Amino acid sequence: QIRTLLQNLIANPLNYRSPEHALHISISAGTGETGTAVSVVDNGKGIEAADRQRAMEPLVRLQRAGDGPGSGLGLATCRRIAKAHGGELRISETPGGGTTVSVWIAA
Repeated sequence: QIRTLLQNLIANPLNYRSPEHALHISISAGTGETGTAVSVVDNGKGIEAADRQRAMEPLVRLQRAGDGPGSGLGLATCRRIAKAHGGELRISETPGGGTTVSVWIAA
């Protein structure tokens, strides 16, 4: 499940890259007493604040011009996996444009 989560989080920036600049993806992780946190940061199209919660729902696609193919299950699956491991998934804006997806998994 964790492999699927990471594969989805890394594939998303490839499908939602900005046509204005070269794609950059940064992955970081850290472990503490309460669990492990993983963040995937990209400089892609980003997800508007009003759409972030909806983007984590099953079968929801934002349907923006130039988006790659998908089923609308990627972020929903990641969220489900995080919850199954006692954690959570959050989406935020990357400073300068793009998306940051942070996942916390309980120890």
